[in-house]
Order: sequence, then structure tokens, then C-alpha cells
Amino acid sequence: MGNSNNFSSRIPGYNYIMSKTQARRVIIFVLKLTVSVSILIWVFHKFNWQDLTSVIYAVFTIEFVVAIALMGIQPIFASFRWHLVLVRLNGYAPAIGRLISYYFVGLFVGQILPSTLGGDFVRGHYTYTDRVPLKIVALSIFMERLMSFLVLLVMAGVSAILFTVADHQGEVPFQYLALALFLTCIAFAPFSLPDRLVTWLDNRPQCQVIAMVIHNGKNLLVSANTWVRIIGFSFLSQSAVLASAFMISQSLDLSLSVMAIVTTMPLVMLAAMLPISLAGWGVREGTLVFLLAQYGVNSLQAASMGVMIGLAILAVSLVGFLPWLTNGDAVPPD
Repeated sequence: MGNSNNFSSRIPGYNYIMSKTQARRVIIFVLKLTVSVSILIWVFHKFNWQDLTSVIYAVFTIEFVVAIALMGIQPIFASFRWHLVLVRLNGYAPAIGRLISYYFVGLFVGQILPSTLGGDFVRGHYTYTDRVPLKIVALSIFMERLMSFLVLLVMAGVSAILFTVADHQGEVPFQYLALALFLTCIAFAPFSLPDRLVTWLDNRPQCQVIAMVIHNGKNLLVSANTWVRIIGFSFLSQSAVLASAFMISQSLDLSLSVMAIVTTMPLVMLAAMLPISLAGWGVREGTLVFLLAQYGVNSLQAASMGVMIGLAILAVSLVGFLPWLTNGDAVPPD
């Protein structure tokens, strides 16, 4: 390890490139932190501590404990999806128990530690040390994330339709309905493109990345048995978050139905995925304030629900502390 570091340091401009990379990471981190803090301050600034104390009691309810347990199921389903992707791409994958451990470590690093590496990098590094080629590791994580995102996109599209119908009592604004249908239809459409068109894209340098994604997506979905399980685990993973959010709404004594959660949470989850904040903090709360207002939920309760969802995710991520502690020396320094 020391020899490779000495060799790297002799590369012309190596230290300069690394310092620029680290500086960029710090700047991005500060910008995301600014966005998260700014939105949270904007949401909570008009409330006093007496308002907030009534909400704090919700953290100590049995419903919130159940919500954390349900949130903990999400990484497990995601790990099963990742295992399927790895097997399809590589023909071999580490044992599912090891992948679950790697996933929780990645969640811990991404949520708890002030690191610029990111959880995906860490779980990818562990998988690489588990005799999986680096190219396959990177591709499997990307495709696993993509499958999850596409299923969430479909759920968000359906949620947008249901939300606009519920909000306008049958009078659906055309532009919202068109957007919802568009989001729903484009999710898996690229993977139905004919091989000839994919080859045509691959022969053009500017389109090779797109062609690679489509080709591997088609490879993952070519078997009905495989894609049903991949899509199924993705749906179960996202549904675990919805179920957790419903239990959190119960802990806050919000009169939200299951349909209200179904019509709002996929949109909230999609917004929280935008790379403009730290782990969705601020964006999640702001989106909930906007959407739940349609169901008569006040700003304090909606924002508090977002914070409790974030706390549930943080609590689940702590599961990754022990495997991170025992294997922390396997992670290269930031």
C-alpha cells in the first residue's frame, strides 16, 4: 500500500489534482449543508419551543419504534436487489449476509460520518475486496441505484396522478396529469429499445455511456424471473419507507390515511434524492410542508414528520457502526 502511494505521489501534478478534488468535495459539502440548514430554519423559525415540546413526545412512542423497525427493512430489501444485480452482471456475488452488512456500513458512513467519500464508495470498496472486479462493483451499484430510482419514479408518477385527483376532486389539471403520465412512461422505456438502436448509440462516443446503461439494463431485465424479483425488491424497499412514514404520522396523531401517505411520500422521497442537500435534510421537510397542507396538516406537524423520518433513517444507519468498526481499516483514508 505504501509503495502505491509513493508511486502516485511521483506522478506530475498528482498532489495538485488531489487537493483540487478535496477542495471541490468540501465546497459541495458546505453548499449542501447551507441548503439543508437554510430550509430547516425557514420552516421552523416561526415556532417557539412550547410548540416544539408537544412534538418531541412523539419520539418516545411505540409507533416511532415500529417506524424505525420498518425503516430498517428498507436496506435489507435493497441488499437483496443488489445481490440479484451482481449475480446477473458477474455470475457471482458475495453472500447476501455480507452484502447486507456492506449496505448498512455504507448507510452509516453516508448518514453519520462527516466524510466526503460517500456510502456507495465504501460499500463498493468492501465488495471489491470480496473478490468482485472493480468494474463490476461500480456498475452493480450504479444499476442497483438506477433500478431503485426508476421504480420510485413510477411510484411518484402514480402518486402525482392520485394526488391531483384527490386535491381537485376529479378535476385534474392537464399539465399535472401530463407530467405524471410522462414520468410513469419514461421509466423503463429505454430498456425496450431494439438492439440495433443500442448498437448505433454505442458507435457514437458521446452516447456510449447511455448505450452502456441501456445494454446492462436490458441484460438485467431480459429474464422475466430476474426483473420481476428486481422490481419486486425495489417496490418492497420503497414501500417499507412508506409504512414507516405512516407510523410516524400516527405517532404525531396526524389524521392521515394510507392513501394520503401513498399520494405524498413517493414525491417527497423523489425530491429528497435531489443532490442539493445533505441526505435530503431540509428538502424533505419543505416538501412535506407543501404537500401535506392539502390534507389540513399544519406546517409544524408536517416539518416534524420530516425530521422524524430523518431521525428514523439515522437510527437505522447506526446498525452499520459495528461492521464499520471491525472493518474500518479496509476503507482507504479520505
